[in-house]
Amino acid sequence: LGTGAAQLHGRSYADILPDSADEGWQKQLRRVAETGAPARHHGYVGDRAWSVEMWPVKDSFGRVRGVGTAAFDDSARHGAHQRLALLNEAGDRIGATLDVGRTARELAELVVPRLADFVTVDLFGSVLEGEEPAVPEAGEPVALRRAAYRSAAEGVPRLAGELGAIGTYPPFSPPARCLAAGRPLLS
Repeated sequence: LGTGAAQLHGRSYADILPDSADEGWQKQLRRVAETGAPARHHGYVGDRAWSVEMWPVKDSFGRVRGVGTAAFDDSARHGAHQRLALLNEAGDRIGATLDVGRTARELAELVVPRLADFVTVDLFGSVLEGEEPAVPEAGEPVALRRAAYRSAAEGVPRLAGELGAIGTYPPFSPPARCLAAGRPLLS
């Protein structure tokens, strides 16, 4: 056994898992011991998603003497599933009308608090008037009109500026660089 495994050897799940851990696995563990049927449990500990495989351990007479388990960190798959579910919901909820302001509000409502604590949706004024955006050349400032904002915290929207307010972003700012490049940029 490795150092970490040696510390776990002989200890029960209740000794290892935090009090906040999902207890549904414990019921499933008992069910495997009682029925002899294998099971799979998905649970969460902190910010990690876990998949736990459980199977009966039987003696030579076929009697269940214990339950074997193997836990796998399933956070990446769970995160991918959550993102796909968000995209599906976005497709269902956003842009059902041609009202650009309403679409901006729907986007802000979907994003907060799932992906962000605070979001603003700023658009070219021409887009709000139903026209094509006039994207400035790289190196020019960008003027955008506030179409929507949303915050997970009380009182923060007052800091966002009023709906319809125009904000000018200098050429070196992330919004201006992003619009000039025509793609997302990591700052």
